Amino acid sequence: MGGGQTASLDYGNELPQPYHGEYSLTRAYSVRSIVAFHESAKTHGASLVEKDSEAVIRTTEISTLSERHARFENGIYTYPYEPIPCGSERTPGRVVTQGFGSPLKPVTDIVSMPKVGDSFRLNLDLGQHFDSQKPECGGSADLALHRNEGADSPVAEVGAPPVKFLQIASAGDHKSHEFNVHHSIKHGGLAGLHTFENQLDLVVRLSWFPPDEIARERKRLRSIECGFRSCQKDNWGK
Repeated sequence: MGGGQTASLDYGNELPQPYHGEYSLTRAYSVRSIVAFHESAKTHGASLVEKDSEAVIRTTEISTLSERHARFENGIYTYPYEPIPCGSERTPGRVVTQGFGSPLKPVTDIVSMPKVGDSFRLNLDLGQHFDSQKPECGGSADLALHRNEGADSPVAEVGAPPVKFLQIASAGDHKSHEFNVHHSIKHGGLAGLHTFENQLDLVVRLSWFPPDEIARERKRLRSIECGFRSCQKDNWGK
């Protein structure tokens, strides 16, 4: 899986509200997993056993946010906007990056495939991975108010192929499937304070191979090179 997501908040620079400026958080991540399916003789269903999963994530935050504070000088109150600290930075136009140059790291319990009807739903939960790179800039708290709209969400759900994809390793399209997910939303603000925008792009490649090829596939999976937004050279399963 190669994914990229950008969520942003725009508070504007004119109204006398608590904040001015913009905030954005961008995630780029890749997950590679090898799983095993064991078919039940009684139900002819396939149960998933996670074998190997590795992931990498890169996070960029950009903030020009400033906060309105009251000052009392010479008997007069003024309300200037002062930059909100971002990590250790205290100047406007702040940029914080995390995870760039990091290698793939082993992860567990991020892949699941519950059965739904005659198919299996593919769930990818990157919660633990996202939590390893906590947001450091002001604005992330308001962004969290939009989690139900997909902002910085660590969970992805993809409609998987039918059961026979897991049971048959024949020729043609029974060997590999690719899924593309795009989600985009923009609306004017929460209580009129900011404009929220979120975009998610996700590519999932699911490939079938027999048990005697697992060593070769594991080696190929670990040799993939990642681009900035996603794994541009990820041709695993093709």
